[in-house]
Amino acid sequence: MRLLKAGLLLIALSGLCAASLHAYEKGDFAPRGSLLYARINDLADANKRLSGEDWKAQAERMLLARNQRDLEESEPVVAEIRRFVEVAGATEFIIGDVMVREPFIQSATIVTLKEGGPTEFSEAFRGFVKDNDRDAEVKPDSIKFEGVGLWISKGHLIITTGGMMDAHIQDVLDGFTDESLSQVERFTKWSSKASGDILLFADMKAWRAALDRLGEDFDADVRQALDIVEWQKWDLITGSVNLPGRSGGLSADLSLSLNQPFSKLNAFLKPSGGSRLVNLLPAECVGFLTGQLGANHQQTYDELLRFFHDFEQDQRPARLRRNIEWVENDLRWAEERLAALEGEKDKDAAPDPRPQERAKPVETQPEGSPEEETPEDRKQRLKEEIAEYKRQIEDLNAQLAALKYRPFEADPEARKDRRTEAEEFHDEIAEVFQQFGFTREEVLAAIGQEALMGILNLPDPGFDDNDLDEAFEDMWFVLVETQDSFADLKEKFLDRVLARKFPDDMPEEERARAKEQASELMFKQVEGGEILRDRGLSADWCAFGGEGFVGFAPNEEVAVRILKSAAGQGRFALGSIPGGSVAGSKFAYANLRDILQKLVVGNFNRDRINGRFPEPHLDLAKYLPGGFHVTLASDEGSHGVNFALRAAGEPNLAPAMKMFADEIHQSMAYRHDRDMLYELSNAIESWRGANTEAVKELGDAERARFIKAVTPQSLMEGGLFSPLDGMRSAFDPAMAERFKAMLDNHAEHMLKDGEDPTDLSASSFEWFGLPGDLQFSDERGWFRADDRNPWIICQLKGDWARNGRLCLVLSGRADMRWFSADELQRLREAITRGETWRPAEASSEAPPKWRARRLLARKQYEMDDLFQRLVQARQALKDQGKDARISFKGSEHNADQATEALRKLLGVTEEEWFYFQDANNLTVETKPDGRFKVKFEKWGQWIEIDEIDPETDPENYRGFNLKTSFDE
Repeated sequence: MRLLKAGLLLIALSGLCAASLHAYEKGDFAPRGSLLYARINDLADANKRLSGEDWKAQAERMLLARNQRDLEESEPVVAEIRRFVEVAGATEFIIGDVMVREPFIQSATIVTLKEGGPTEFSEAFRGFVKDNDRDAEVKPDSIKFEGVGLWISKGHLIITTGGMMDAHIQDVLDGFTDESLSQVERFTKWSSKASGDILLFADMKAWRAALDRLGEDFDADVRQALDIVEWQKWDLITGSVNLPGRSGGLSADLSLSLNQPFSKLNAFLKPSGGSRLVNLLPAECVGFLTGQLGANHQQTYDELLRFFHDFEQDQRPARLRRNIEWVENDLRWAEERLAALEGEKDKDAAPDPRPQERAKPVETQPEGSPEEETPEDRKQRLKEEIAEYKRQIEDLNAQLAALKYRPFEADPEARKDRRTEAEEFHDEIAEVFQQFGFTREEVLAAIGQEALMGILNLPDPGFDDNDLDEAFEDMWFVLVETQDSFADLKEKFLDRVLARKFPDDMPEEERARAKEQASELMFKQVEGGEILRDRGLSADWCAFGGEGFVGFAPNEEVAVRILKSAAGQGRFALGSIPGGSVAGSKFAYANLRDILQKLVVGNFNRDRINGRFPEPHLDLAKYLPGGFHVTLASDEGSHGVNFALRAAGEPNLAPAMKMFADEIHQSMAYRHDRDMLYELSNAIESWRGANTEAVKELGDAERARFIKAVTPQSLMEGGLFSPLDGMRSAFDPAMAERFKAMLDNHAEHMLKDGEDPTDLSASSFEWFGLPGDLQFSDERGWFRADDRNPWIICQLKGDWARNGRLCLVLSGRADMRWFSADELQRLREAITRGETWRPAEASSEAPPKWRARRLLARKQYEMDDLFQRLVQARQALKDQGKDARISFKGSEHNADQATEALRKLLGVTEEEWFYFQDANNLTVETKPDGRFKVKFEKWGQWIEIDEIDPETDPENYRGFNLKTSFDE
């Protein structure tokens, strides 16, 4: 293994950026034409300001998680970093060029070493490099290997890639700077005014020249994306970062200057204006994106349509060329198969050149089939395919040759070509406006100059996932500012959708259809405005409006909170926004602490349900009490675009450093205990295998005594169990010092020298033993007479592991599980009372109504499938002359067994796709008239299907009426 490649050392040693250059000016070490120049003024100070005063202590705590093998492999590198980290001064990072060959980038990192810094690499580090890369050129003050160079010279630590940077840097060290970036006027003008803890300079003219040299080797899709954003007009990218300190939190500014104004992108560039909508947001808002729309909406509309139209037009040649390539591959493969059939030698034929997903399987007929394809039939079919492929290629080439740019055409009658997606959108939106009696001009005139979208963080204690979409799928919203003319537009819209007023010439059939659709809608006044939504279980959207704005949300709860906030109740605190105000034509805000905390809690809840130890569990609310608020804003002009990033909340990341270190230690404690319990689990399984025949011969009482005698001591005496730590737990507070010593020594156990690992007197676990009703039969193998609940064999003596206990349980086989304190209590009580234990859901509280409605709405599909299978099962019973009355009470089964019991009742085989989640909440009954009534009840809500008589309601295609607790 050539372990010491560019990745490890560039990450480890290039991160030592710091302090300020004394003998050299900014840009001296960067050659003329450099693509990127970046500088950090003082890393030692930066590390403290970013990570807190004790960042090194926390970093060392993380390093303690290494085991002995990892320590031996990584310690020389870590020790070398320790030598430089305190003396690292100013750092300049330079990308000089990009290349086709490895290492692809010509780069250099120059770290100025403070007084007392190393002048040579340590002997241990040099030996480590030599041991892992025999071809490396190792000297006391320089190391070179595989295109990477590390050297110390004149008080600088230098890291280079590509090799060509070495000569320039050596020239600068020798006093020659004529070819340096510092001699370029545009750079010196910038550097004389640039200020900040971190600075960045990128010459886009140099980047374009470098990528042009790459030619076809440069990714075509990336090049096309750069063309779309008009990067030919980019001049300079400059940036500065100020690290957290007495003056405030982290701030970063990035500027893109242009050599000429944008043309295609003008549709997205708007002047900055003050936000009005942000002032209406509720306190629960944790993220939003707001954008200025400008004053001329018609111009914006036209420019956006033309941008996407042109984008699609520009894609057509590439799309046609791809299609031609695919068909040519099909043709080549068909010709090779035909040549093979005609007896030509094809030993060197290439494999199928077609993309795998486009490969067509060869159709064969079973031997002896009267329709079996003969060799002549296959030849003829291939000839026909070849002719068709050639025709397609000719047609596609003709299309490519005749391809011309066609301007956007708003009039469908005037188009002579298939419409683009932009034109399709234009046609469809015009049709929608026409249905409501609007004109596009009316709609655009009613819109204000700001739009906003965001998410709320509503209470949802039952959330048990760690997916961002799942977490906030029912909490989004969109707001649009409105003008005075919106009131008239709104009334015309409501007249149509609520069937309050129709045009005089509207056909009666359309009126009837409109009235039927209106009956499914609900419009009502609420505090702060109005709400329009679907009724009942289908209410998965909500339109709402208040004074000066209109919006959309996934449910009424979100709409109500926004309307109340707009009326002055529970508003979002602008003080949460870094800087305290919204500025920029586009502005984004996120409270990352609260957003991520929801995922943390969801993951914890899911682990709790499944009996897994919650790992990792980054308790952001505990470690980041001030939150972590971030904003990103842009401000566009004719000569450039400025971006600003601001962060606020915690003054630095010291709490986060401690959080990660603590979590690593928790993870190490868990791994220690997990491995010990798995060892005990394997010992129990070995005991069961060794005593199978003996147990079969014993009576009940004798067998119970025999099983009760099984203990960790007896397993040790039988040579089945070897507890290295005497069953001590790394979570046990009494073992804290031992656990710390274990980590300090990178060991795998906590025993002191001379201690007996088989001495269980200090065990952190209490042993309950195997269940007395455990027995064996040839038909069933090992089983328990009462297997409704998992049996606890042993458990931690205290709730030390994430406020819970690690347990070894018997449920089929001996396995490890984690139980929260309250869940373990519920299980013990169920065993004591002889009841069936069912794992608690993530929260004992029912989910909020808006979440329950969404969950229940998803249940409709399972209910419909269930009904059809019930009808089939009933008919099968009738055909067999059996009683066709079917009943099912899911509450008589635990959650795991209920679905299987339902499958058995319906006669569904394992090959059939049928799954009904939470079947223990389902009830099926056959009424006296023989029809079904099926009800699912959960989350404090219910959904019910009631079979109907087809003769009384022949138009009901489903065969049942659907009722829910959400019916209105």
